Amino acid sequence: MDRVEAYRLFQSLNYQRFQHLIEMAPARQALIFQLLPLFLHINAKLLPGYISDDVPAGLLDYRPSQDTINKAQQLNRSFSHRVRALRRYPLRGLYLINPHHHYSYSDKTEFELWVLCSDLVDIEQRQQLQLKLDAITAWCEENGLWLKTQLLTEKALADNTALSEGQKEQFYTQGIVLAGADPYWWLISHEEATDHQAIVDEFKTQAKFKQYNLVDFGPVKSIDPNALFETTYTVCKDVLLEGY
Repeated sequence: MDRVEAYRLFQSLNYQRFQHLIEMAPARQALIFQLLPLFLHINAKLLPGYISDDVPAGLLDYRPSQDTINKAQQLNRSFSHRVRALRRYPLRGLYLINPHHHYSYSDKTEFELWVLCSDLVDIEQRQQLQLKLDAITAWCEENGLWLKTQLLTEKALADNTALSEGQKEQFYTQGIVLAGADPYWWLISHEEATDHQAIVDEFKTQAKFKQYNLVDFGPVKSIDPNALFETTYTVCKDVLLEGY
């Protein structure tokens, strides 16, 4: 299988995972999942999470469909959206982590939402963006959806300081790209994992892939066994006490 075919298969799998999650979720939560990219793509006073027009907004390679606009109007009938091109996109990607592997849905499930910022977004702007994320998560909680958010920067990813090995493993196995850049990991086979960085550097010189639409989250190295045990223990306890 060549890399182009593998990339397309991962894109297809990503779409299927998202559709499965929507089908399993209660109607209100499913609506939120579908609208999360729109909330961060624009600053709309009529939608949840609005802070000000100065908050960085605009997701790379994202264009809301008419169905998404219609769903936003279910929240506020007065909402309208006019498509406009942006000179730059301060948000490089939006990623959802589902700890239940998409096979079931629990009312108490906490999902993780990662927002990848361009390096053009400064500290003050990230603080404003965090306020918006806090407002969105508060609104989601009111509607039965628990989100834990994390802001990532391109520089922190490049320096390998943004994510733990366990977080990367969870993202690669259970994550969903809601909008924006896809991970280079989709193009690298298991056998090539030890040469991850060299292969990524090689990709960046090739024209067959849109480089602006790819981002490197880094390889997964050895995972801390204590962290793995703690995570497993927590999940098992929740299964026994709460059920999924």
